[in-house]
Amino acid sequence: MEEKMELENCQAVEELLDAVEDSLMELFESGFSTIYESTLNGIRECEKQAEQIGLAVLSEKLSGLVLLLEQSRHQMKREPGEILELYGQIYQYITICREKTQLDAALCYY
Repeated sequence: MEEKMELENCQAVEELLDAVEDSLMELFESGFSTIYESTLNGIRECEKQAEQIGLAVLSEKLSGLVLLLEQSRHQMKREPGEILELYGQIYQYITICREKTQLDAALCYY
């Protein structure tokens, strides 16, 4: 029973990571120049889900990203350096988190 719960947790984390990755891809495709409200809403939703399932670091980073993106929408000259740095940190977190969930899922099977 505990193994099934652990496997379900791994699946929930994987689904969230997929959603975060999709939102980041939308952001990347826009070139950080046209930031759509739907993209920001998607990131906000991922932030809430991350907090709910205990991924506080991811939630914090997504919150910071939304803040930077909102600030950049109101600037004539945009400097994406800070946004790109946080963007990269989020991708690194996703990569590490995926490795961890895959290892956890493997432990449930063996």
